[in-house]
Amino acid sequence: MNHYVNLALRGGHPCIVGCIGVAYVDIPTGMLLGVATVAPAKAEHLDDAATAVADLFDGPIVSAIQRMLGPIGTEPETAADHIVLLRQDVLHVLTRGRRYPDHAAIFVRRSTFEVRSVLICVSDALARIEAAF
Repeated sequence: MNHYVNLALRGGHPCIVGCIGVAYVDIPTGMLLGVATVAPAKAEHLDDAATAVADLFDGPIVSAIQRMLGPIGTEPETAADHIVLLRQDVLHVLTRGRRYPDHAAIFVRRSTFEVRSVLICVSDALARIEAAF
């Protein structure tokens, strides 16, 4: 794993500091490029999630949804930027890289935060992670 990516994942950004776990994934391979968690046991779950995120962003379901919703948006060829999964106590934000669209980040937070503010924070944190790559 890239040492600089791991440092960025553990870095001082408030969005990252408030996370239960953060992972950086290569979409074509499903390989985990970096991970930071509050508990070592959670890293194994993020490793499993990396493959699922790769399948999700690169798979037929998201592609079909993008094709169907394309005419609604301003740029139909643009790929999905964020996928938000809400659970009772946890918020998962899966976000595709802007600089590296073949990469994605997984941010896992407690669900006590407003989704809009988390998305803004995640976009800024992802820029820092990509800069380290």
